[in-house]
Amino acid sequence: MLAVGLGLLAAWLGDGQPYTAVGAVFFNLILTGVAYSLTYTGLEKRPTLFMSYLMGAMMIKMLVGILAILIIGIKFREHLATFALSYISSYFAFTGFEVYGLMRKLRALSKSH
Repeated sequence: MLAVGLGLLAAWLGDGQPYTAVGAVFFNLILTGVAYSLTYTGLEKRPTLFMSYLMGAMMIKMLVGILAILIIGIKFREHLATFALSYISSYFAFTGFEVYGLMRKLRALSKSH
């Protein structure tokens, strides 16, 4: 629901292409899911390296996002504003949810030890 809302807001503020905005949000949703699963798996296997896994996953997610924005900017310049605005806004929202979920897991893990 949040993803669609962010996508439509970005389409309204950008060049009015809702499919571009929603596509950017869902692209970011997939990246966040991959980053979360990698970090969660790292937390389960080696909790002492949690911050390394978290920072690595966030860096990869950010670099892939910047690369996607550059490719959209080169190939489809007319959709760049909508894609970039919706991707960046959803990036911050999904990163917040990702960190919150991982911190809850880390808190539960630290209470059990």
